[in-house]
Amino acid sequence: MISSCRTAEYSSKKFRSGSLSKIVVSGVVYDTSIDSVLPNAAIVIGDSVYWTGPNGRFICSLEEGNYKFSARHIGLEVITTEPFSLKKGDSLELNFRMRTDRTPLVD
Repeated sequence: MISSCRTAEYSSKKFRSGSLSKIVVSGVVYDTSIDSVLPNAAIVIGDSVYWTGPNGRFICSLEEGNYKFSARHIGLEVITTEPFSLKKGDSLELNFRMRTDRTPLVD
């Protein structure tokens, strides 16, 4: 493992495997209000959107670069990570813990 990070909203673990030619990012999105995985959450990476499956998991392959990841779902607060610098052979495990968005729709 190269590095790890844990906040109230997400946790990450970055691994290095010289045998991979692509960067693999995977993880799970949880809804803390119901203490369960969250299907159909959007994981936004730049201009691309990936969706979690019925088990709350997502997986994607990326090119080298610097990335911020956002988890989004209707009725829940958006979570955006700090930037990650990813290189060929890196794997990133990224788990999100989403909570209810209490922002009023109208003032």
